[in-house]
Amino acid sequence: MTAFEELTNLYSVSKMLRFKLKPAGKDGNTLSAEESAKLFKEILDQDRKIKDGIYCL
Repeated sequence: MTAFEELTNLYSVSKMLRFKLKPAGKDGNTLSAEESAKLFKEILDQDRKIKDGIYCL
């Protein structure tokens, strides 16, 4: 028996951890849909600037 086989099918699905990601602000409160979209756009803009800088080299 391989190490992988020893780690599979040990628990039923109902005993697995379940979670979901919720965007949170600096104060720990959940962001609204508008705030979340704004933050996501800022992150994408930063990533585009980094990507453009890499391709300029």
